[in-house]
Amino acid sequence: MERDITHIASAGDIKTICAFAAKELLKQPTVLDLEFPFHIIGDIHGQFQDLLRIFNHLGKRGYAKSSIYGAS
Repeated sequence: MERDITHIASAGDIKTICAFAAKELLKQPTVLDLEFPFHIIGDIHGQFQDLLRIFNHLGKRGYAKSSIYGAS
């Protein structure tokens, strides 16, 4: 179902915001320069105990070089 949001922002405002966001995002690098070793951890689905277990396994130096991705 579509909602009318013109009372919040005009179509022109939304286009301006989108253009600005696109311009800013294009400035960001697509490749990151990382120092080895590093750890990439997938989505933990909000499981805090799993996160603690991972950090415990990696130790203090390990989680400083970890990236966790997820939306849960």
